[in-house]
Amino acid sequence: TRIFKNGDTSKGWIARGLNMMNQFDRKSSQIGSHGFNANIVRECVFDLKDITFGTGTTQAWNPDSNSNVTLHGLRNLVNDNRGSSSTTSDDKVTILVPFSYEDFDRVTGKNPYDMWYFTDGSYNNRLAAMADAFKNDGDVWISTWNEPYGDDWTNTSWYHDQLSMIRAIRNTGNNNPIVVCGTLFANSMQEFLDNGQYLLNAAPNTTDGRGKNIIFDWHAYKYMEWYDQATIEARIQEVKDKNLCMIMGEYGPETGWWNGAPIHINPTAVQNAVVNKKIGGLAWYLKPGNDGNCLVWDNWTAKNDVYNWYNTVKSFLNTMSNVVDSTGSTPTNLVSNAGFEASAATQTPSGWTEQSWAGGVDAFYSESGGRSGSYRGTFW
Repeated sequence: TRIFKNGDTSKGWIARGLNMMNQFDRKSSQIGSHGFNANIVRECVFDLKDITFGTGTTQAWNPDSNSNVTLHGLRNLVNDNRGSSSTTSDDKVTILVPFSYEDFDRVTGKNPYDMWYFTDGSYNNRLAAMADAFKNDGDVWISTWNEPYGDDWTNTSWYHDQLSMIRAIRNTGNNNPIVVCGTLFANSMQEFLDNGQYLLNAAPNTTDGRGKNIIFDWHAYKYMEWYDQATIEARIQEVKDKNLCMIMGEYGPETGWWNGAPIHINPTAVQNAVVNKKIGGLAWYLKPGNDGNCLVWDNWTAKNDVYNWYNTVKSFLNTMSNVVDSTGSTPTNLVSNAGFEASAATQTPSGWTEQSWAGGVDAFYSESGGRSGSYRGTFW
């Protein structure tokens, strides 16, 4: 259930980061300028159909402004986050997550199987092209679809849709982590619990020995509204107990709208839960604006009007940077003779009695008799 970096399995790598929309303005340098201690950026990818994966720009139609908008190529974003350009000196993983397929018609909340571009294969073809463009970039992860199945706690198509997209990515030879959102705008963990293991079992292995290399992406808004810290931690643990790797890909103090007004929830409980369970988290989002989840105002100054959001995120990222997810050393074998199995034993270990039938050693037991049967503490 851990993420390992550069083959170091002594400790887990814990994601701590921000969501950004650098396609519009290439402001990755603002992460360092504001002192956000991030090691990962989740990039919202618009116009998957026509966006360039290189360093150029494209135009996309924005119906809100009734005009075209310039979108920067994804290689620019990756380089900025990585520190391969003059705009920043940071070194971050980039998650590329499709937010729209054509122009600004968002995929968010939609069921893939209902969309023409998914059923005819167009979406997977472009997803595969993006995966192919970055298959040699180990610090670039591909997400399949942002916040699908908006109305459903569970959806019977989740398994099949996600498997289809995972296969499209892996068929390009891309072995990097693939990030998969859950249902209910990614707020539900239920599909992870019900079908996460089935998805892992069916997904192709990487070709470089890293197994499935799939990360499950949970967004915490509804949990912030409904649950206390203990309940959130218990739910996260359920996923971890399934041996699934999960990150909190989004959270913020503005969790929705009700009766024409925003719902604001203190994020402390979910932050503490993520720290305690060591799954990592990314805040929504480093972008100027007026809504409660924007970290800066239009002039890129700190925005603390809703639950001290700017300072809260800085504190959260600093706290996460000090969390150590150690795998621990090899446990001490407390058996006085570890080779007591019949196939490997050279002698009977202290405290164990040998039992054999038909001339062969079949078992060792520590105690005979008792209500539980003829032998107790038996090893076959």
